[in-house]
Amino acid sequence: MGRHLERVKRHKGVAVATAALLVVGGAVVAIVSTRSSPPTEAPRSELPQRVGDAIQISDAFRRAADLGTTPAVRAPLTPLVKVVGEAAFDPTSVAAVGTRAPGIVTNVLHVKGDSIRKGDLLAEIESPQLVDAQADVRVALAKKEAALLNATREESLLDRQLTTAREYEEARAALEQQQALMAAATERVRALGGTAELGHAQLRSPASGVIAERAIDPGQNVAASVVAFRIGNLDELWVLLRVFERHVTLIRAGDAVEIHLLADRTQVIHGTVAHVGTTLDEATRTSDVRVEIDNAARLLRPGQAVEATIRASGPARVALVVPASAVTLVDGAPTVFVAEAETRFVARKVELGIDGGDQVEVTSGVREGEAVVSRSVLALKSELFR
Repeated sequence: MGRHLERVKRHKGVAVATAALLVVGGAVVAIVSTRSSPPTEAPRSELPQRVGDAIQISDAFRRAADLGTTPAVRAPLTPLVKVVGEAAFDPTSVAAVGTRAPGIVTNVLHVKGDSIRKGDLLAEIESPQLVDAQADVRVALAKKEAALLNATREESLLDRQLTTAREYEEARAALEQQQALMAAATERVRALGGTAELGHAQLRSPASGVIAERAIDPGQNVAASVVAFRIGNLDELWVLLRVFERHVTLIRAGDAVEIHLLADRTQVIHGTVAHVGTTLDEATRTSDVRVEIDNAARLLRPGQAVEATIRASGPARVALVVPASAVTLVDGAPTVFVAEAETRFVARKVELGIDGGDQVEVTSGVREGEAVVSRSVLALKSELFR
């Protein structure tokens, strides 16, 4: 048996074939194998190159990455004011439910957080004072009935001329007096929360909503002045904000506000500024701003922390601005890529001023008229870490 090896072809970037000739039993057998070389790499000149602090790119790379630049210009800029706040009940829609009658709490039917409707029974109280008031009603009722009988008799006697008109008038006046006393006694019992059961008072909700506060428990001895429950309306809430004085003059009632939940920043709730404070806190140098929120979807809860973005409509001021898309973070510092030429860019750290949403103020690091990369910034940023 004989063997003969022959190289057929070898070139970089093309297939390489190797033939082996075997002599088996007087016959020649050829075995051919092929393999592929690695894919052809782009020419080195077309890849971005670090040249000191600059990044040099090719025209082809710029077109492929779709890099775009925008000059830094001076323009009127009104900030987006971002502050942290807290959701709260609208105090004008919070109902306080007092104990009315002093006594012993015998039953409490609801706790904080329960949803209730107008007229729902909240608690029951046994009150000795209510017993006295109910007794006064019974006495007044008896006197009224007696006065009614007397007035009816005097009217009959007057018709038969067996009494004087004066006596009849006095009987009618006595009846009216007893009717007034009866109404007053009845109203007193109603005000104390009395029912048909002697000494038994009930506390009922004056409005629909959610129990925001409960201050009584069964067995508790309460006075007539105790606020037993506070009931708030969840359909309309306030968001209370504290805004620094440099921004508060830019905010107007009616300005649109976007509320972001700290627990879920993808959820956005829209509202409007209802009130801007006229005084500043001397310690914090902030003023209060109140935002009204339609909370029919129950996305907010009173006491919940939120972040608010106010689209201020106050007077703008002229500032050196660049597109917000031009600013990126490099090692935690705001950075822009300044174009020294169409294919040469330098990364510069900048200091930012007010945030205008699509535009942002640059207080240092960029000069007016300099072009900064505002589109496909990530393509250059990735070259800093190669």
